[in-house]
Amino acid sequence: MGGTQLDYTVRSRTDGLEVDVPDPGDRATALIETIESCCEGTCDCPSDEVRKVSSVVVGESFDGHLTMTLESAADLDIVEVDKAVHWAVGQIEE
Repeated sequence: MGGTQLDYTVRSRTDGLEVDVPDPGDRATALIETIESCCEGTCDCPSDEVRKVSSVVVGESFDGHLTMTLESAADLDIVEVDKAVHWAVGQIEE
């Protein structure tokens, strides 16, 4: 797809981790699908940590921010999840 790589932030929440993408534009759907495939273990993601995710709750705020809450019963390693998100962003940028 080209263009500038998406900015994103991964932060802790009480129910898991939240991925915030300030301006995904037309790449939002592809990013959601790629993250979900990582969580299902059906991709070549460099981290197995996201396989602990039990659900992905997608939200979008009025100003175009895309948020995905990765919920899990187990504690998620934020560094490993960040690796997975970084990989997913790279996949949709190709």
